[in-house]
Amino acid sequence: NCVVKSGKANYAGCLSIWGTAKVFDSEIRDGYNSDNNGSAAGIGGSLKMRGTSLVRGCLIAGGNAVCGGGVFVRDNAVLADCVVSNNTARGSNGGGGIRVPNSGVVSNCVVVANTVASGGGGGIFQKDSSKVYCSLVCGNSAKTGGGVYMEDANSQLVNCTVADNSAALLGANLY
Repeated sequence: NCVVKSGKANYAGCLSIWGTAKVFDSEIRDGYNSDNNGSAAGIGGSLKMRGTSLVRGCLIAGGNAVCGGGVFVRDNAVLADCVVSNNTARGSNGGGGIRVPNSGVVSNCVVVANTVASGGGGGIFQKDSSKVYCSLVCGNSAKTGGGVYMEDANSQLVNCTVADNSAALLGANLY
């Protein structure tokens, strides 16, 4: 039950967790990842997760990064029962709310009102065998895939509602 907010760094704006770390029922907000070159350092505005870490029951809001504006989830990390809202990816690599590659898992989350300046996946950008289950993705915007952008056929989007998103070019809800 923590509040982690208003961080600015060149790796993860507010919080970076690895290994088996766990965070429950907390608020992680207003993180700014200052790296602008699109490397691994520039991913994850408010939160960056790797390993088998778990974040559950949290609000992740107001983040800003080149990609993964709110949160970056990879390597079997799990983001569950969270609200991810009002985050921005300012680059073309996508994931205004969440960027989830490399077997990352998102489950039972509400992903709303996130944006991508020039890339895909206003709500969620998926690739590399990632999994998104039982989540609501609405009110997000991007150039392509306003709600969800799935980069490869090995990623899974299961029992989700993806609605009322917008895209400037293709796939208002899903691309």
